[in-house]
Amino acid sequence: MARAEARGNARLLYEAHVSRGPFGMTGTLAVQESPGGIEATLSGPFGDAIARYSDGALQGNGIRPIRIDPEELRWLLAGIWKGREAPVVAGTSGGAALLRWPGKDPVDGVLDVANGRFKSVKVSRAEGAIAATYSGEAAPWPGQIDLEDLGSGNTLRLKLVASEK
Repeated sequence: MARAEARGNARLLYEAHVSRGPFGMTGTLAVQESPGGIEATLSGPFGDAIARYSDGALQGNGIRPIRIDPEELRWLLAGIWKGREAPVVAGTSGGAALLRWPGKDPVDGVLDVANGRFKSVKVSRAEGAIAATYSGEAAPWPGQIDLEDLGSGNTLRLKLVASEK
């Protein structure tokens, strides 16, 4: 399978659009992942750092810190979900299957069975759910990812510009 694997060395560059309530702005998200971890910087239109992801949290001025495990962030960016346990098929409709990973932080993923890729993944957590929706070409990284913090309503739309492994 020529999918983006959730391990290894990769550098990704995205056009980013951040919406916080009625306000929005564009910029770039630069992601660097290695077997030792993942780091990312969200920069505004003039290169000013708005937020950084390191040590398991996205933090920045004017945004509520969002904690997400580095391995789970890799999975969200790659458009995959491996989970800590095997998923359960919770239903099917047309060419889509709803996969559910039970546990402390349950996860639902809608899989396009014919293409073998996720349409969406929702991670339910005590501090607020995070939803990811995928579209565009996935060769090997998803072409577009729409992330939403369902607790705050903040969104991050990412369009892949470049990747190197």
